[in-house]
Amino acid sequence: MVDYAELRAQAVVLRKEGFSLSQIGRRLGLHKSVIGRWVADIPFSGFNCESRAEQLRSFRDPELYNRALELRQSGWSYKMIEAEIGVPRSTLSGWLRYLKVVEYHPAVRQRTLAAQAKAVQANRRRQCGVKARIQSEAASEMEVLLAEPLSGREIFLMGLMLYLAEGGKTQRAVSITNSDPFVIRTFHQGRALSERFTGTATGRRSYLSRC
Repeated sequence: MVDYAELRAQAVVLRKEGFSLSQIGRRLGLHKSVIGRWVADIPFSGFNCESRAEQLRSFRDPELYNRALELRQSGWSYKMIEAEIGVPRSTLSGWLRYLKVVEYHPAVRQRTLAAQAKAVQANRRRQCGVKARIQSEAASEMEVLLAEPLSGREIFLMGLMLYLAEGGKTQRAVSITNSDPFVIRTFHQGRALSERFTGTATGRRSYLSRC
């Protein structure tokens, strides 16, 4: 039975000694991605001589790698490191993808905040556009709806719906609170028809409130 706890402990020791993930994987018979997950939280100060020699044989410059590692540990982004040492971001991603960044560089945080603010503004403009389109469509629909005289039944149902949506239901009086003159007028007309249908008559008053 494979003792993964022991293998993980060995991987941590080898990583602290400066061995690469591939070297540790070959020694322990595991894939380097497994090793990368095991040692992701282990502080890494650089490669040892054996790892550097192997990297040179594989055309990877250990000085550039160590510099990239140092900058990444300081919170630099891939774009900033690329501009500093001239290594493509795709290569940096392969080198540093297992390295966790504790705190990003202030320039990275500032750029992230600026991008978030820009996204918020763009989303706000999009929402305003959607709201304006809905209001325009609603206005057009109302123009078509009110182009012809409404029947008494339609006005009564409109007044009923307005009461259900906006009416006061905590008192015995039938009342509605709204600032739109059309809504108030429609509600009064619907209530008048209701009194005609039911045979009851009550006083109707409108109040103007200054806010």
